[in-house]
Amino acid sequence: VGIGTSSPDYLLDLYGTFGSSAGAALRLRSSANDDLGIIWEQANGNQWFAGPETSKPNDFEFWSYNGSSWVNVLHLNQDGDVGIGTTSPSTKLHVNAAISTVYANAAPNVANSIISISNVQTSETTNDQAQIQFNVTGGSYNRVGSIGLIAENASNRKAALVFTTDDAGSRTEKMRITGDGNVGIGT
Repeated sequence: VGIGTSSPDYLLDLYGTFGSSAGAALRLRSSANDDLGIIWEQANGNQWFAGPETSKPNDFEFWSYNGSSWVNVLHLNQDGDVGIGTTSPSTKLHVNAAISTVYANAAPNVANSIISISNVQTSETTNDQAQIQFNVTGGSYNRVGSIGLIAENASNRKAALVFTTDDAGSRTEKMRITGDGNVGIGT
């Protein structure tokens, strides 16, 4: 079906210049405070829902359905806070998960992590890195610090955890924990 076009490329194809400043092409309205959104369903019965949350109509959510139950996957509240695994995010990014592995010198892996930050390269080199950067900005100053994982060697799995801070504009490594457990501070 083509609306605004005589040659639709999809089962439903909307085309045209839309009158609102937001440029909306499709509007969904409800006369009741219920779940109003879009559901995508695959042939196997798995479904996704995206739309406003019933009890918090200014919030937006993504849900998945596996054939027997609905699970909230992502929640965006009216303040711009994002919740993954929670419908009540209290910070700009709030991740909530229950992992089954208790740390007791267990070899960590992605399956028992809450957040994974990866730098995937086509070939390994020394000093490949993945890091989290922290910024505090105000006025004319931008203060930066980071925590990163650095590949110590391209031919083995050794990696160091490094901590970088800002010293009046000079952003340098202040502490390193090497793969074999040695700690260097200010070296």
